[in-house]
Amino acid sequence: MLQLFYKKTDIRYGKINYGKLEYLRYNINSILYILRSYYSSSRGYVRRPNMLVSLIENLDIDINLPAEEVYATISSDSIYLASNFNIVNGVRADDEFNSDTIIYNSKEVFMYTNDNFNFLSRDCLGKASVKCIESNVSDIFLTHPKRFKDSVYETDLYLYTINIDMLGMQYYYWTKEQLSMEMDTDPARFVYEVVLVNVIESIFTSNIVNRIINLADDIYVKPFVNYNPFTIKDLHKKIDSMYLWYLKHLKKKRDLNYVEVLSNIPLLTEGTLYEHLIMTELYLNRRTKWFYILSRLNIVNFLLKNFFSKKEKDYHNDIMMDFSYMTRNKYLVTNNEVINSILEKKEDELKQNLFLRS
Repeated sequence: MLQLFYKKTDIRYGKINYGKLEYLRYNINSILYILRSYYSSSRGYVRRPNMLVSLIENLDIDINLPAEEVYATISSDSIYLASNFNIVNGVRADDEFNSDTIIYNSKEVFMYTNDNFNFLSRDCLGKASVKCIESNVSDIFLTHPKRFKDSVYETDLYLYTINIDMLGMQYYYWTKEQLSMEMDTDPARFVYEVVLVNVIESIFTSNIVNRIINLADDIYVKPFVNYNPFTIKDLHKKIDSMYLWYLKHLKKKRDLNYVEVLSNIPLLTEGTLYEHLIMTELYLNRRTKWFYILSRLNIVNFLLKNFFSKKEKDYHNDIMMDFSYMTRNKYLVTNNEVINSILEKKEDELKQNLFLRS
């Protein structure tokens, strides 16, 4: 099933273009810039206990050592630390929730990654060491995660990847800067002003993906709510109109490849839905595969329900064989009953959609 989201090179598809896309992108990116500027210097702190704060406090970071030595220590310990903080990884089965780490009153699952980055440069401070790759929420998320007040623990689930090596090096460079300005180096402020500010864009994008799915299924989506202490433009009607336009025009076309569909739906920051969904580095084994499957089940169901394609018959067969194999070998069974229930429900929906397309 995941092979749809492996990067395919040298593919060219015809594009449909919405006239107001660049207007929306300009406004959204301007708002994101304002949010980053404001909250990165807001002197905010996350409440303890917080998993990210505790994780940083357990990293062996000596700012008096060269960056190479600090990175070597962090990278040798990070995957073992992940297991101590219920972060899904290939070494030990961890599938418990880490609630309230990013957004209060929400269920969170974190997956360990160690994607390459330039650990010798402080520029890593501007990168996202934590990324949201899936949510089941469709709010237009344009605020600091700790200011968002509409989460419902019973229903709201977010899936994140976390690069602990990058997180540690970010704290290393940030601490040096703060000390040079005679400011405190509390990890709770670092998490608030750096880590959570950098994750805003990926939460926004993941929610927009879910909003597109809900619009396609005619499910109610909430108007924009501004949780910031300053005014920002409400674009939700224009955003919804744009995505309804894309859905309408794509549904008119017959027998599109799924990659072609995803490549024709733009994101509001840059790029396309397909580029957002691409998985570059995967850790697929019995302990991790369920996480990636869960992160892509909604979009596969969206494609099956809305875009009939004879060209994708082989992919449909691959999904059925893949699920048969995973069910037989219990790849989609975790120690978390809530996750098991979600996976089972999504799998049933997938089987129904495949049956309708067979």
